[in-house]
Amino acid sequence: MVGGKARSVSSVKSGDLLATPTQHWKDVIGKTDQFASYIKDFQICVSGNRFAMNDCPYPISAGIYVGLRWTNAADVRDWSLDSLNALYRAFFWRNALRSRYDQGFLTKMSTDMKLLASLLDKQASYPTYGAWAAHSATALDEEVGIAPSEDEIYQRVIDTRPAGALGKALMLPLLTQTENDILDPSKSISFGKSPERVDLHHLFPTAWLKDNISSAILEEWYSNSSGSVDCVANLTPMIQSSNIKWRAKVPGKALADADVTPNHHGKTLRAHFISSEVYDNLISPHSALPVFWQSRARLIATELRSRMELQG
Repeated sequence: MVGGKARSVSSVKSGDLLATPTQHWKDVIGKTDQFASYIKDFQICVSGNRFAMNDCPYPISAGIYVGLRWTNAADVRDWSLDSLNALYRAFFWRNALRSRYDQGFLTKMSTDMKLLASLLDKQASYPTYGAWAAHSATALDEEVGIAPSEDEIYQRVIDTRPAGALGKALMLPLLTQTENDILDPSKSISFGKSPERVDLHHLFPTAWLKDNISSAILEEWYSNSSGSVDCVANLTPMIQSSNIKWRAKVPGKALADADVTPNHHGKTLRAHFISSEVYDNLISPHSALPVFWQSRARLIATELRSRMELQG
């Protein structure tokens, strides 16, 4: 009811929020646990782990996921949760990596939610999940934008770290794929479980590069887009005590001193996007830079590109 007159909700604007029936708000308030579970499921859906919403690119986009879950339950739409998650995850990462909500997100949100709901409604008419997924991917290409290629993402990961939502999108896998500290794998760095503050730190610290690599060589690397000290590929989450030990030594030596190797802690290192090849480059800094940044950037780019596919 707005101005004493009842009207239907046409788009997500201030007047439409005022027109939302009182009973709807009562239903929401009465189901706060359900609402909170949807927020948790949103985080697991897009990144496989919990994270601070301050680290989320376009946290407002979580409203679409919550809306789809709410609609599925309230209207008994019988959408498969696996399909809903796959479709939303593909949408979320395309939207974030295309910086699409930098402007006009309220209008786009309404259109996007209708699109995703329509695609979920159509799944029953397709003979297989694969056929529906292919149709949905084409629809996302047309309405949200073609997913950036792995090479495009790679370039963003290895260049100087971008700000805003794009920067958060590129860094979110680093924060959520890793569950254990790189230097002390016995300690959790998962959101809400770490015994210490967790931050993203440089694997090759700025001070170390300045003191050990000539400015001419650094400029050559940077000008050729072969890596940057501030690139996402040079960052990983660590607890503060580990960072203090790390930055006091030659990059990679802290790992050797702590006996953290691919043979003993392969799972933890891989979660930090450090394969055996990347590990070898990390502990051989003079000969392996900027190959370290390049090889690690490729791993991160491959992971991000996969998140835009409609995986089952």
